[in-house]
Amino acid sequence: MYARLLTLAIAAAAALPIPAKDDARFELGSTGAATVRASGSEARYFVASDGRHTISLGAQQGSGALTLSLPAGSGPTEGRHELSGSASKGMRAAFVAGTVEQPVGWFGGESGWVRVTDVQAGRVSGEFEIRARGFVRANPDDENQWVTVRGTFEAKADSAVATVATVDRN
Repeated sequence: MYARLLTLAIAAAAALPIPAKDDARFELGSTGAATVRASGSEARYFVASDGRHTISLGAQQGSGALTLSLPAGSGPTEGRHELSGSASKGMRAAFVAGTVEQPVGWFGGESGWVRVTDVQAGRVSGEFEIRARGFVRANPDDENQWVTVRGTFEAKADSAVATVATVDRN
């Protein structure tokens, strides 16, 4: 169940172009069924094809990737946002441990939060703590493995989001 959903989410994020390295950055670490430390400049904010506002961290590079998404039609706002698990409304999260070439596990967010600390035209920053359930590659039949993922981000928006944010602020 999680494999298809998470693979699709990460594949969609990985298909997007890598952002400029100017001010985008992320750091994350996971504990539990898969222990990962990842950081880099691959932190993007974009509107996905389903209309959900999405923050993608480390989708193409690094040893772990996290995707955070808000419901269609609602961009990020400063403050704390609770994760709503697999519900269609609210914030969702998907985590892949390992690299694109050598994934270790796939996990869907069940609980946690994202605190957006700054929203500006062209960027969004914050921190997160996500508790996620899924499976590790060594045992894909056991979908009851847990990880906790914590970290920070400064994500750069793609040009369409930056334009919309600039127009909305005026």
